Amino acid sequence: MIPSLYHEFKRFGPRNITDLSTHFDYTTRKFVIPSVPATDPDAIGVLERTWARYGYKRASGLVALTHKPGTPWSQVNTGDVIPDDLIREHFENTVLRS
Repeated sequence: MIPSLYHEFKRFGPRNITDLSTHFDYTTRKFVIPSVPATDPDAIGVLERTWARYGYKRASGLVALTHKPGTPWSQVNTGDVIPDDLIREHFENTVLRS
C-alpha cells in the first residue's frame, strides 16, 4: 500500500474515484494536481494492460481479487507489509503473461 494514496482516496470507499490526485504546495499555499507524464514505453504498456484487465472493476471486485488464496495478501499476516518481490511475481504471472 502507498499510504499517501490510500489516505487521499479512502473517502471514496467502494464508490468510483471521481477526483484527481492532488498535493499541497507549501510555496504557493494551494492544492495542485501533480503532472508527471509517463514516457517510458514499458511503463505505459504495463499501465495499459492493467487498465484493460482491471479498469472496469469496482473497488469490491478488486478487493476480492487481491484477497484470494495464493495472492501476496494471503501470504502475509494481517497488517504486515507485503514484500515488493511477492507483489512483482504475482503481477508478472497474472497480468503481464495473460
